Amino acid sequence: MGHVFPGKFVEGRNPLLELCPFCGEPAEIFKEEKGFRVNCSNNECPFKPLSRSHYATEELSIKAWNTRKGGV
Repeated sequence: MGHVFPGKFVEGRNPLLELCPFCGEPAEIFKEEKGFRVNCSNNECPFKPLSRSHYATEELSIKAWNTRKGGV
């Protein structure tokens, strides 16, 4: 998509992430021991989607969230 990713990871909302497909609220990115994951930031979301996989980089986790089909 031609986006430039910052060299330093910042946990939380990222403008490159598409909105939650269920509630339309912003998604957020976070890092765990195994890698990066993305979820819906809305605690009231009825589905609260969360990426199933851990990704090695912030860029990969954003790409997976933005291109998911029926889940991440």
